Amino acid sequence: MINIRAYLLRLCCILGVFSSLNVVSLAAMDITGFESALAQLQREQAVDPNSTAVTELLRKLDKTYNPSRWINEVPSRDMASPSPERLNRINQIANAIAPYEQLLVDIGFDKTLSSDADRALDFLWYAAPSPDLKQSLFKEADKNAIAYQVLFETGMFDSQVRSKFIEGLLPSAPAQLRQQRASMASSWGLVEAVPVYMEMLQKPFDPATVSFVGHIPAGDAKSPLSAYRMASQAAMHLGSEGAVLLPLLKQRYSEIQAAFPDKGQVLTGNLKAAIDVLEGRRNPPVHTAINGRGEINLTKGYSPIARTADATPVASTPAPTVNEPPFSPTASKPKPSAAVQNDQPQQSSPWFWLIGTILLLAVLGGTLFKFLRK
Repeated sequence: MINIRAYLLRLCCILGVFSSLNVVSLAAMDITGFESALAQLQREQAVDPNSTAVTELLRKLDKTYNPSRWINEVPSRDMASPSPERLNRINQIANAIAPYEQLLVDIGFDKTLSSDADRALDFLWYAAPSPDLKQSLFKEADKNAIAYQVLFETGMFDSQVRSKFIEGLLPSAPAQLRQQRASMASSWGLVEAVPVYMEMLQKPFDPATVSFVGHIPAGDAKSPLSAYRMASQAAMHLGSEGAVLLPLLKQRYSEIQAAFPDKGQVLTGNLKAAIDVLEGRRNPPVHTAINGRGEINLTKGYSPIARTADATPVASTPAPTVNEPPFSPTASKPKPSAAVQNDQPQQSSPWFWLIGTILLLAVLGGTLFKFLRK
């Protein structure tokens, strides 16, 4: 009878391990299901682009197949320095998307689908660079500004795209367009936008445009604070090219501190951070590609580069210090999960499930063992 009990106990342990592995399998990337859903979407879209079946499939893709979650299942030190294993996962996702890139472009920029179109566009952030995809996005860029962001984030912001983009930054371009493009490029390291940032900082600070509720500032429509913040962020990402902005940053910083000696700090956090970066007292921020391939900055090249293991990771942008809307409310923003945007993402590894299941089974096994010994 003792041998039977021992056998049953061993069997429980074996079954527990297999159960744990099954949990890992369920948590892991379902690339086959992803490809199947994309293929089905392609078939339905060919029949009727505005059908209910298309919108339902888009919602299923958005809910069930999350590239950012799959990427973060693979451990890595931070978003700026992805591990080889994480890069392999990113490539798997890009390869799955590749046959359907044009489909996602067609749906993503179909204005008749409204918010459902954004669900298709979200997957393009994880596509690999290709000449065909670049040209498809390039054709859409002047009608849909978010195409420029996809081109940048995926490493396709080459000289052709750059030349077209900076046309919107020229003095002859409409003022709103210049501000929108400068806002979009504030973390890119785009040197051609420097004149627009200088214009933002040249506007003197007017204390009358700011009021406080307790210690919380509120700028009115005429307040230049959001423009200062935008220019400050850009200066930090421009490296040595941002040094030309330093005198204006200091001037605006001094004006605000003089106007609000007790509350000025809450208004000048970004200005102070930019000054510290340009004067070497603080590490420059790192902008990481949404798809997790590494750091991306146009002063270094348009392709994302994985930082080496000995590089010092820093936050992608300083924390905002003023409760204001973005400088350009009409500029579209990508919406990957927060875990992908942060340089220090929360890891969601299947091993936590495995360990937890083993511990649970160990408790159950101990209980069973006591029972069998009675």
